Amino acid sequence: KIIKLPEDVDPTTVRSRVSKDDSFLVLEGVKRVEEKTKTDDDKFVVRLNLRGFKPEDIKVQLRGYELTVTGKYKSEDQGFYFSRDYSNRVLLPDDADLGSVTSRLSKEGLLIIEASRDPALLPKERNVEVSMKLGEQEPEDQAKPVASVNTVEQKNTE
Repeated sequence: KIIKLPEDVDPTTVRSRVSKDDSFLVLEGVKRVEEKTKTDDDKFVVRLNLRGFKPEDIKVQLRGYELTVTGKYKSEDQGFYFSRDYSNRVLLPDDADLGSVTSRLSKEGLLIIEASRDPALLPKERNVEVSMKLGEQEPEDQAKPVASVNTVEQKNTE
């Protein structure tokens, strides 16, 4: 028999087992938690659903402004093996203070990653002066601009 899961159930959490009296099959799943990214003037926050993972199963790496979150969980219960993998990449805003990045796992299984924001960290815009030095020769091996001329010939058909 095919059973359709309710839309709010996270399919990666669905498990099945036989009831204690062996009379029916039990399907269990956890409601889906929406992953969100929130940005305001003072703080950048991302919430990731890592329900079922323990802090020691989760690895958060920061490389430049890119966060990589991975999770790996394995267990065995009554001869049945269960494994779960998670991977996600998050790009921090340009004004994120990389030294302030923190993460914590809530009781509900949400990994909350926060970073303070500082507008002073945004790249400054500046004008770059364009100059031309006269009298210098260009190296011979550099390509020189070539002028192209289009010609149109007209035949006299008289």
